[in-house]
Amino acid sequence: MNLPEFRLTLVLLENAMSAVATVTMSTKGQVVIPRALREHLGWGEGTRLEIVSQGGGVVIRPLRSIPETKVDDLLGLLKYAGPPKTIEEMNDAIAKGAMMSAGKER
Repeated sequence: MNLPEFRLTLVLLENAMSAVATVTMSTKGQVVIPRALREHLGWGEGTRLEIVSQGGGVVIRPLRSIPETKVDDLLGLLKYAGPPKTIEEMNDAIAKGAMMSAGKER
């Protein structure tokens, strides 16, 4: 049985430097990114990659993970320069915001 051979050309751009490699896609849709390119890009075993269809081809880039954030990391992020608000004022503002989101302003 003759299986079709697919060719995939990888063009990897990083900081205005480019590298090109031609690889063959397996019947399972797998490709191997050459070691020199993986090393150049710092992509080691377990690197999660995002593949995006773009302009008749694909772009392969590392998946940027969002670091886990705790509430304590966000404290003080938004600055308020006015006088302190009471709990009652904050609760009223939250209720008003909820009513506005529901389309019913008091």
